Amino acid sequence: PSSWFGGSDSSCMNKKDFKPVESGNGCGAPATEWMTLLESNYGKGLSASDANGDLMRCLQGRVERWQMWPDPDLKAVGWDNDKLSDFSCTSALIREAVVASLRTGSSFMNFMVNNSAQQLVTARALSEGWEATEHETNFCTVYKQFFPKEYCEAKTYGEYDFSQLRKAYSSYASQGGNVPSDYSNDLKNSLERGPLRPSDLDKDELFLTTWDFKYSLLMDFEEKSNLEKMVRGDKEAIPLKDHLRSNPYSLLQRVLSLVQIRILKKDMYVLVLANENHGLERKISPEKVPA
Repeated sequence: PSSWFGGSDSSCMNKKDFKPVESGNGCGAPATEWMTLLESNYGKGLSASDANGDLMRCLQGRVERWQMWPDPDLKAVGWDNDKLSDFSCTSALIREAVVASLRTGSSFMNFMVNNSAQQLVTARALSEGWEATEHETNFCTVYKQFFPKEYCEAKTYGEYDFSQLRKAYSSYASQGGNVPSDYSNDLKNSLERGPLRPSDLDKDELFLTTWDFKYSLLMDFEEKSNLEKMVRGDKEAIPLKDHLRSNPYSLLQRVLSLVQIRILKKDMYVLVLANENHGLERKISPEKVPA
């Protein structure tokens, strides 16, 4: 619509040199609110190969007359624009939700006292027993500029418990001797390097990986209550971080964060794991595995 361009001719959108995220659009109009949001949160250098290329592909595939950028990840070449756009929306939201979950967090009791006053703890979160925090991500702020009636929500679970668990992994776990000194910072850096990828070893997109393949994300996770018992412990088991202290060579999968996203008719939990296959995925493909 012409209102995007401060009243200038909307046919400007059809010019070959039109660049939708640059101030003025090449049309001589001032930057609109959504452009300002993009530039303030993601910078002026958005491009097809940029770390936030998934954000732009998400919008390009859903806003009329925007041409889709190609995805430099060859796995996505065969996807049509709708599939690539939907996947990019999911990728952008998950990445920001997981980064938000990497805060140090506070103890469960302090969380309930502090956040109840701010009305951040929903009735659902209270009934579930594991603290949950709703986050207004930068991505959703931009997304709702275009689609104000659509859902775009992110929630994190057990921030304090997972922060303590990530510290335990770095302090005690020694799986192969290749353990980051700070899992929270290492995971944050991996998420901010670029869009998520479908796993080479999974054709159904049940598993995604970070851009650098160091971390895996299990989509549509369905065992939240069991995960809580494992991470926090219960009357029959000690917390996972205490188990690691006694068993530093444990072969248990490293679980690092749990988030919930709601977008594009998807409402799912996403579990973040260390990718134990890191460094192997690009060396062998399922087609080359002997029967």
